[in-house]
Amino acid sequence: MDKAEKIALLRRFMEAGQIFNRKAGEVASLRESLGRVTYSYEPRIIGGSIYRSREFDTVGRIVDLEKEIRDTLSLMLDLREEIEFLIERVEDARLRLLLYYRYIDCLPWEEIAENLEVASRSVFRLHARALDALNI
Repeated sequence: MDKAEKIALLRRFMEAGQIFNRKAGEVASLRESLGRVTYSYEPRIIGGSIYRSREFDTVGRIVDLEKEIRDTLSLMLDLREEIEFLIERVEDARLRLLLYYRYIDCLPWEEIAENLEVASRSVFRLHARALDALNI
């Protein structure tokens, strides 16, 4: 497996986290919009058609999103376990720590460099070494 494929595999956890955060933000926004209006969950008949209030549909969307969030969280837990297993197989503790910082803690490169007490450019060289040490 080449470096690009290794990075793509490791980034799956980060990407799932971004999806989780987006959906959680959408739920928070929908809940906030519900708090600003009065509403009824009862459908009304208008012109011979059943009309459901927008709030009723919003509650349904929240329920759907919360299920998607639970599914995404379950996926994240599985991905984290898989990625941690791969990272733990790297022998060099410093390289292992770099991989944890980047792909589990989702830290930016500058913060990783600071935590490892290396120059910003050095962190990229260490990352390349860490990917080489990663046996997938």
